[in-house]
Amino acid sequence: MNIKEISEDRLVVFKDKHTLTIKEHEKLISLMQQIEESMMPILNVNVSYNAVTVQWDIFKMDVNDVKENIQTLIKNLDHIKIETLEKKIVEIPVCYDSEFGIDQDKFDMPIEELIELHTKNEYRVYMLGFLPGFMYLGGLDERLYKERLDTPRKKIDKGSVGIAGGQTGVYPQNAPGGWNIIGKTPIEMVKEGIPIVRPGDYVKFNSITIDEYRRLNDDKNN
Repeated sequence: MNIKEISEDRLVVFKDKHTLTIKEHEKLISLMQQIEESMMPILNVNVSYNAVTVQWDIFKMDVNDVKENIQTLIKNLDHIKIETLEKKIVEIPVCYDSEFGIDQDKFDMPIEELIELHTKNEYRVYMLGFLPGFMYLGGLDERLYKERLDTPRKKIDKGSVGIAGGQTGVYPQNAPGGWNIIGKTPIEMVKEGIPIVRPGDYVKFNSITIDEYRRLNDDKNN
């Protein structure tokens, strides 16, 4: 693994390839957890597809000491067995009604096939970013790959389920965006300030009717 400073209080630990195997990604998650549990004055640590980004309190530890500590943790990873993480699956109900799936017509298939392809897999959470609780999910069927919109929308509704390239995800709040929207979930992606998933978890989408969507949405708001 390589370490690179990206600002006076941030550095990134990265692998020299964009796409990692699940085992390699679990190794990054293990490193992130060890950094979180260390005695370093860590302010924030996040994992992505191929890197761990670390922010620390520069008034309590200088960059050289942080790098030395992280290099030691990396060396320790090479001498311990990285156990496969216990598989946590978070089920998310999605309504694929055309009222919500405003970009379904961009997919050259019947809506029944789109729903079947989108709900059949368990998607690995590789990273959170863009917005708090916005999950980047791997495992999308190649038949659903679709490039981002040429012109992003000024507002995509909270709960919208979208596809961009080979990824799928859920907008945790109203926000601008260029993903192709195929449905909507009534559940919250962030509860009491904490995302409902972490990197390494899995997501399973379940199709619901618009009546079920409205009932779940009403229950949430009551």
